[in-house]
Amino acid sequence: MLGAAKEEMTVTTRAENFDIAYICAISAVAALGGLLFGYDWVVIGGAKPFYEKFFHLTGPSQQGWAMSCALIGCLVGALVSGWLSDRFGRKRLLIAAGLVFAASSIGTGLAPSFAAFVPWRILGGFAIGMASSLSPMYIAEVAPAQYRGKLVSLNQLTIVIGILLAQVVNWLIAKPVPANATSLQILQSWNGQVGWRWMFGVTAIPSMLFFVAMFVVPESPRWLAKNGAHERAKHVLSRIGGESYGMQALREIEATVTQDTKQMDLRMLLDRRMLRVLLLGIGLAVLQQWCGINVIFNYAEEVFSAAGYNVSVGGSLRTAGLDAHWLGGPCDHLYLPGSSLLHAQSRDPHAGACGGCHRMLCDVTCSSDLGRHLRNLPEPYPRRCHIDRGHGALGGKFYPYLYFPNLQPLAGRR
Repeated sequence: MLGAAKEEMTVTTRAENFDIAYICAISAVAALGGLLFGYDWVVIGGAKPFYEKFFHLTGPSQQGWAMSCALIGCLVGALVSGWLSDRFGRKRLLIAAGLVFAASSIGTGLAPSFAAFVPWRILGGFAIGMASSLSPMYIAEVAPAQYRGKLVSLNQLTIVIGILLAQVVNWLIAKPVPANATSLQILQSWNGQVGWRWMFGVTAIPSMLFFVAMFVVPESPRWLAKNGAHERAKHVLSRIGGESYGMQALREIEATVTQDTKQMDLRMLLDRRMLRVLLLGIGLAVLQQWCGINVIFNYAEEVFSAAGYNVSVGGSLRTAGLDAHWLGGPCDHLYLPGSSLLHAQSRDPHAGACGGCHRMLCDVTCSSDLGRHLRNLPEPYPRRCHIDRGHGALGGKFYPYLYFPNLQPLAGRR
């Protein structure tokens, strides 16, 4: 009983000594990687009607490749980010990611041909892949245990803010085009020659902000301890929670790092118990991305046109873009109750299961309403998409990010 009281007193003392403002500040800086992830992911949807005319992309294969080529970079970035961050540090890799975001956005905006456009988009995808894994990893390694879940989910909040920001910025950049404009008129318009370039190029502004801000945050104390820089790790931890917290947290990190180093072996992934967890996580990630919201983000013009709305090809960004903003803005703020709900439920799988059922019902409704539109029958398609987006923010999109890492043993999380 005395030991429990002592432990409780220690925890209380630690909590009182935490520099909450400092913890939130460095977590927010790291979460800018999530903002860039969301922004760069969605910005192409607004530029699509214009760069396609500029590069004369008429076939579905060319249009699909232009939209999806960044995924190649995402895959590579996500695969190598763990190894590179173990070698060079979380902070350095996040700084590099910010620089790559800026370079790729400017390069994409200045691309003179489709052959130049694709490599720059792939490079931007590489930055997305790095940021999507390194930002939450960094936050998890600097945040005290009792605040870790909420601070890691801050990265998901910045992702949806980035998505919303891209939609709003694209809408502000685009200039109106006559409703019956031909492809040639769109090509010769400001949007077709310059506007789409600015949509990509503006990404460099938050990218450089992220790049500069990362210089002022500390390196991950876990990475420092793992690489023998124990004094620096202790200094970072003490800055977060005081001297006593720094010493205790460093001892805990050293114990787990020693165990981690001994157990880290790629063959562990083939262990039957580990393989089940790995396959479950992959399944959650696949189903999360298969929910259909990506189609609304990247093909808003086609979706709204097919749904029966009067969306001109040339003016699609001033109309469908505004509709996407209307669908996305209020719903993205459901992130806050969604985050609280998942923390209250301790990331219980039942919360994810309920969210998945809700998502499925919304998608079925969305599809059926779209079908009625195509037959010129009455409609509540935007309302259904609004519900669909809301569910994504409420938990369907970021739930796997919170739940899956908690399934993994420390040795396999990276």
